Parts: sequence; C-alpha cells; structure tokens
Amino acid sequence: MSHKLYRRSNGEYAFASTQPEWHRLREPVPHPMTAIEALQATGMDQMELVEADADATIITDGQRLTLPMSGYKAIVLHDKQANEYKAIGPVGANRLITQFPDVVEPLDVLIDESGGIIETFGLLEPGGEWFASVRLPEDVTIGGDKHFPYVWATDGLWSAYRCAPVMQRVCCGNTNAAALMEIRQREMAWVYSMMHRPGAKVDVEAIRRMIGLTYKMAAELDEISRIMLDQEYVDTQFHALTDQLFGTPAVDRTTKKVIPASLTKYKARTRKLSSLFNGDSSSLETTWRGGQPTKWTAFQAISEYVDWMAPVRGNVSARRLERTMDSSVQGIKTRALEALL
Repeated sequence: MSHKLYRRSNGEYAFASTQPEWHRLREPVPHPMTAIEALQATGMDQMELVEADADATIITDGQRLTLPMSGYKAIVLHDKQANEYKAIGPVGANRLITQFPDVVEPLDVLIDESGGIIETFGLLEPGGEWFASVRLPEDVTIGGDKHFPYVWATDGLWSAYRCAPVMQRVCCGNTNAAALMEIRQREMAWVYSMMHRPGAKVDVEAIRRMIGLTYKMAAELDEISRIMLDQEYVDTQFHALTDQLFGTPAVDRTTKKVIPASLTKYKARTRKLSSLFNGDSSSLETTWRGGQPTKWTAFQAISEYVDWMAPVRGNVSARRLERTMDSSVQGIKTRALEALL
C-alpha cells in the first residue's frame, strides 16, 4: 500500500481528487471542491478524534501487565457512520486535539479570497494525518516556463499544522513526504506553522501573507531571468563555473598525478554540461539571445544536469525525485545563481 491512504471499513479510501491520480483508488470528483465538500467526499465529516487513557502493555516473567503511560493520552479515530473505533497512538497529555473541520474549514476562506480550488484531499494511515492541495488560478512565470503553484496544507497528531506553497500536487503519502522535504529547504517565511497548544487557531491572514511572499519571490526570480537573458556567456566562462561547482579531477597524493577514474568522470560530466550549454537540448533554446548562449542558459544547463543527468545509484526515478528535494542539489543551483549574478 505505497499510497499510505486510510481505508475505511466499507472498503473506500478516505481520498478525493478532481483529477485522475496514479493510484486510481477513487473516481475523480466532477466539480471543484470546497473544504466542506472535501470532508464529505472522503467520509471524514463522519469521523472524530477521541481521547482515552494511554496504557502500555509489557510482558514480564511470562505475565502480561497493562500499565498507565504517565504524561500521555491515547487518540482513537471514531468513524461515526460505521460506529467503529481505531486506535491511532499516544500523544502528549497537553496536546490540543483538533477535529478535522476546525483546521480544514479555514481553507475555504483562502479559496474564496484567492479563487483557488481544492484538487486533492486525503487522510493517511493510521488516521491522524490529513493533507490538501489547493491549486491557485494565477500562472506564475519563471524564466519563460509557466507553473501552476499549489498551496499544500497538512496536519498530524505528531506534527504541527503546516501550510506552504509547493510546485506539485500532493495525492498520497509519498508525495506528502516529498512536499515536506521541499519546504524544509526554504526560509521559514515561506511556511505557515501552527503548534497544537490550547487556544491555537489557524490564522488565514498569516497564510495569505505567506502566499503573497511566494508570488513576490517568483516575480523577483523572473526579473533575474530577464537580466541574465540579456548577458552573453561563453564556453570558457561556463567551463570555469562548472569546475567551481563540481570540482576538477582528483590527484593522487603520492604520485601527484591525476587519478584516471576521476579524470574519466570529470570528462563525461564536462561533455554533458557543455552539450546542454551549447544548445543540444531543445528545452534550452529559449535561453539564447542573438544566436548566443546567455547567463540564463548556463543556469538552466546546470539545473537540467543535476536534476536529470547527474549519476545516481539505485532506483533511478525514485532517487532523482529525492535529489530534486535534496539540499545538496538545491545548494548547487543556489551557488550557480549567486556566481552568475
């Protein structure tokens, strides 16, 4: 069950989407969803989180003993429609337990003000964590490429409520984890968080400010791209930049000679990067000006290389997804951009 979505006793998964998803667990909802409609479509409007005493079972000298867990309380998911209970796990005794509508309904305010729609909504196993993807209507253009940004919201018993802009639609446990990795690479100003303490309440105004910052940063990057598109960049400059970012062939400390294996890797990487920079990739054609590569060509060539061509081990597709979110890959892109400005 790689999707990690919660399955109710009637066999239906607590998931709804306006688009066909890779797991094909539910038919798409044929209309845009509000937060309340998303709760209804997933059956979560019939669920509540119930507190109970937290106990621990141990076996000693062949006997089974049940002891109270001091400082904790147990959380149970109650499906009122089926009148079934499912234990989720223990949380701290002071943890504020919020019901799904309390933290989901504020999304409707965000939707009304932005004109966005909920594209996906789901509950993850064992039943204490949910996620939502809100697609915003505005196209954000970065360097000539159009993106349709999402606002991702998630909440769980063992984490804070979070709301942040992401560049992908979250539709399962794996993509929810990938979104979390993505926001961890950002400045805290990009992410709205709410800890579950007594009196805590989702602040829609703070979420709105966070989204505004996203558009501001996107606009700034778009302006940077326009400036870099007007500046030619030649092979020698690009070669020096890639050496700075990726390094040169390693030298044996004893013989002081270049290590052959390192030289082979260096040449292969240089060929691929040079090929991208010199227009062998049709995706970079729009980054040239007057028949010549530009600084924006250099940045896009490096980005395409680290995202799609840099050697990886193991499952190539999965590892490339991880590398896209990985701090080392993002670090290379950031250093490249800083060097080119």
